Amino acid sequence: MDGKESGEDPLFVVVVVEVEVLPEKWPARFGVKDEVRFHVPEYGPRLLEEARGHFERNGNRFHVASCLNDLGEIARKRVDFGKAEQLYRQSGRLYESLGCADASTPRFNLGLVLLHEGRYSKARLVFDTELRKLAGEERAIDRLWLHAGLLPCVASALDWAAWDHHMRLIHELIEDLVDEDIPWCAELGARIATVAGEKDRGRRAYELALAQWSRMDRAEDQARVERALTRIAPE
Repeated sequence: MDGKESGEDPLFVVVVVEVEVLPEKWPARFGVKDEVRFHVPEYGPRLLEEARGHFERNGNRFHVASCLNDLGEIARKRVDFGKAEQLYRQSGRLYESLGCADASTPRFNLGLVLLHEGRYSKARLVFDTELRKLAGEERAIDRLWLHAGLLPCVASALDWAAWDHHMRLIHELIEDLVDEDIPWCAELGARIATVAGEKDRGRRAYELALAQWSRMDRAEDQARVERALTRIAPE
């Protein structure tokens, strides 16, 4: 059945048909690209709800957990933090019940919601707990996310020894890794550090954010960070 016959957008139909016919080939993010999930919001959630229903009917709890995390991502992008928190918690519990290390992803995303809401001590607890769980594992991107998420947490607590520790590990881990949540956390940490009078630390965090946004060709984000750096430039 094509889009015209069903009255649906062809992209929506193609993706849902693939979910129904080829579930064993459906990757963790179900082939629902970021531009579909976030830039076509009228279809993104519906695609994921279709996928979630399919996997629930077939008892594939791993992919159900991934659907829940992605639905949480959409809610977070829409600034519906209450819904995002609920979905991330559901996803994390389901991954954890499967004994799956992927639980660190929705847990990190939950921490981002807490950061958005200024609940820094609770976010720190979430991130620290996940870091302990990942001790000894290779998962560099997961550990990088968590160390970046901890920057605003420790800055808000004026714990500069912890700040220096996390910044050092970020630079050890980052190499070629790029993800938009890393510069977002770095910027937030930089703002908190700067307000606290720690301009050198704030500058280094802004520089980290700028490098990440530059590698993603995010001109508007680059310009924002460059303005912030200009404001705190040494006299």
